[in-house]
Amino acid sequence: MYAKDGDHKQALAALDEALRIRQIHDSYEKLADTLNNMGIVHRSTGDTGKSIGCYEKALRFRNECSSEDDVKSDDIQFNLGNLYHGIDNNEKAMQCYNHALRQRMDTFGENSD
Repeated sequence: MYAKDGDHKQALAALDEALRIRQIHDSYEKLADTLNNMGIVHRSTGDTGKSIGCYEKALRFRNECSSEDDVKSDDIQFNLGNLYHGIDNNEKAMQCYNHALRQRMDTFGENSD
């Protein structure tokens, strides 16, 4: 909600608190979701280093608890690809996009909509 209103500082504060609580009580899936959201907010503030760190941590948590066909992992890869594309690191962006595409094709098939 805060991020949609442009209040990135408040959004990050709420996400930091959610992350703290989830580290105690929740699963890796919830931690990954929170870190992905933090990556999105950091990206929107222009802090690409923190954004990359959040996305990479989110992927590690997803890999700890999910199967290879985890769609949310693909979403994180796609977000990471968008970030790399935005900073003109097109080689890394393509790696992320291709990884997400391969996984989606494995999960849903080549001719799915």
